[in-house]
Amino acid sequence: MKKQFLWLGTIILMFSGLIFIGNKSSVKSEPKSYLPSTYLYNAGSAPTQVNWNEKKFIGTATTTGGVATFQVTTDGTSGGSALFGTINTIIVSCRANTASAVSVPSASTKVITSGKTITVNVITGTTLLALGATSAFAADGTVVDILIFGN
Repeated sequence: MKKQFLWLGTIILMFSGLIFIGNKSSVKSEPKSYLPSTYLYNAGSAPTQVNWNEKKFIGTATTTGGVATFQVTTDGTSGGSALFGTINTIIVSCRANTASAVSVPSASTKVITSGKTITVNVITGTTLLALGATSAFAADGTVVDILIFGN
């Protein structure tokens, strides 16, 4: 049986991150991109969307009694004007230099008051002899970072 090669048909060859599309007379090269052309985020329970006019707030606070408080206002005090009419997303994170998995702090938003004051609960794991591994409010001075997106 005779082998036949079809040179005029379309050839698709993937090699080194490039896609070559063409036939015997011409070969076109298109670079393959692995980065998105638009970066997206999820605004709460809404579908993923891009809002280029959204404001951002970044802040740091320390805990007292396992609670960190952020004043998201024009002057950083509870008497200032709110920076956001609508808060879309809040991301909280804690910092701790620990090698123990039980001691890693965790944070969650507790309450948002008047769109100006955001209170965050912070806990860490602990080991109690009778109970074993459990959690307790973080020690005073635990550093908490916050990132807020809103309008």
